[in-house]
Amino acid sequence: MILISFLAMLSFQVEVNNQLVDLENRYYLKTADQVIIIGDSAECIGLLLPLPGYYDNIELYPNRCRFLTDCLAYRYIEIGRVHKLNIHLVDQIPSPGTFYLCSNFNPDTNIILSREPLYFSYPGQIIQFVLRPGDEYLDYLMELINTPFILSPRFTPQGFHQVDNCLGSDCASFAIYPHRRRGEQMKYVYPLDIFQYLQPIYHEVFLPREKDSLSVFQSDDGKVIAISRENLWQGDVIHFGEQVSIFYEDRGIKGVLDSKDLVIQSWFNQPGIFTIYNCGFWGEPIRVYKWKINS
Repeated sequence: MILISFLAMLSFQVEVNNQLVDLENRYYLKTADQVIIIGDSAECIGLLLPLPGYYDNIELYPNRCRFLTDCLAYRYIEIGRVHKLNIHLVDQIPSPGTFYLCSNFNPDTNIILSREPLYFSYPGQIIQFVLRPGDEYLDYLMELINTPFILSPRFTPQGFHQVDNCLGSDCASFAIYPHRRRGEQMKYVYPLDIFQYLQPIYHEVFLPREKDSLSVFQSDDGKVIAISRENLWQGDVIHFGEQVSIFYEDRGIKGVLDSKDLVIQSWFNQPGIFTIYNCGFWGEPIRVYKWKINS
């Protein structure tokens, strides 16, 4: 079990899987971890969850060199007062992703706004937990699954990068994040600059065409996109031109990319899993790629 002893106003302890660790601002957990909160009976424990939203740093601050970002919104949920209370925190949140544990945090409203990471804005009161299912590329994408969409993520005024600190992402930075989390030296780039990290599976451009009541992606010469480890596979990139999506699962015609297959992407107001038909870019020509670095 991880035993986390909180400083300042955080007077309770948190145990995760029986191992003791030093106090930090952020902890990375897996969905199988058991989290136990132990505290004084007067200790009020709460969660802060990022709210979905669409934030546009380019429109607000067109000069990329400026360290300005919009305030992000979070919803406060009180868990209760604890005294040797066993709470499986994974059951308190809707999915893998990023959430915040706080104690004796009494906001005037249930909606909290902050430009910086919450543990920086409220030192000694809040700790960030980042939750994923496992250790594969797709698992690391899940750490951002409930954070907002931020067009052109930047550094906050205090120097925290919005993606690396799990504040939010856009489509390209969402795709790159797992590589950085696993130690690869990759910069966050725009969708049209991500090709430096990719190698084409096919050189053709593909468009959806009707086949067996589904829309199958085909090239001008009739070639289809095969789904297999040697061709398009989980974690590979589907590039719509201005949107980067990640292939997630074969759901339609077995072994062929079609409208019912799933992608995981950052778009709309937060990352999520969508059918290609509902991903927001249906009808656009696509190219498919593998990472030069294994995903």
